[in-house]
Amino acid sequence: MVITILALMVSVAVFNAPPPRSSAKDEAERFAARLIAASEDAVLQGSVMSVEMTPFGYRILRYANGEWRADENAGRFSDRAFAPGVAVTLTLEDAALANKPPKERRDADAPQRIILDPVGVAPAFSALFADDRERWIVRGNENQTVEVINDGRR
Repeated sequence: MVITILALMVSVAVFNAPPPRSSAKDEAERFAARLIAASEDAVLQGSVMSVEMTPFGYRILRYANGEWRADENAGRFSDRAFAPGVAVTLTLEDAALANKPPKERRDADAPQRIILDPVGVAPAFSALFADDRERWIVRGNENQTVEVINDGRR
């Protein structure tokens, strides 16, 4: 009798437990936090930084001596691969890119880059993070305000 009651209690607890968090939400929040940290670092250090994004992940780079380099203190700016099952689409709102002829626009497989300026200016962008449960958007604007919002669609 005791075992039956315990089994019922466990089954009620399991079925009423909240579902695990969406991988898309976790990735979107992590990306936004790291982007804000890199932006602040660019301003504090007086250096140009960028977030280089591919469909598989992203990395944060610093521009020094004429080239993009990974930070020696990689810790918080280390390369990040997206969680399995999370699809990411980055859209840069770049007027110069929009004015280029279609054949001169970026290669679909080439990484996209969000430039973080040391005076606190960055291009507007939106990054859609989607998994099989939810869709989250990380949106940034020219004054480097970053927000994470639920797209509301599945």
